[in-house]
Amino acid sequence: MCPPCGYIKLNVDASTRERAFRAGIGIVGWTSVGAILFIKSIPLFTCPSPRVLEALAVREALQQVLFGQHRNIIVEGDAKVVYQSLNGAMQPPQDIAVIVQDCRTLSLSFNSVCFSFVPRICNGVAHDIAHYALSIDEARVWDVCFPS
Repeated sequence: MCPPCGYIKLNVDASTRERAFRAGIGIVGWTSVGAILFIKSIPLFTCPSPRVLEALAVREALQQVLFGQHRNIIVEGDAKVVYQSLNGAMQPPQDIAVIVQDCRTLSLSFNSVCFSFVPRICNGVAHDIAHYALSIDEARVWDVCFPS
């Protein structure tokens, strides 16, 4: 679903390949008319818990758009505990508490930031981009040509 006029939406997800000690983060930025602003795929050569990876994905997404023109942001992902923590509905678990605080601090740089949990089926593109990160050696950003 497209964000409202004046907002952008950032779908984020993470993927792991524990045996290879690798992880990946995927971020997809969308305009209010459903056009893709950018796609970012980030490989990690460590394998923290899925919850930590999901929180890192949110922080990376906010950092990606921090110095851009967009001031109203919706961040969506499928890690329920992360989004409940970001929204203050629960105390963040210790393993993500610092990252959640970083995200909250970053959110103060924008006019509006909404953190929203969505089911995995609504987060497929970000999931695919996170999985793609497992096969690359450095972060990639596409804003014109997208991976096939």
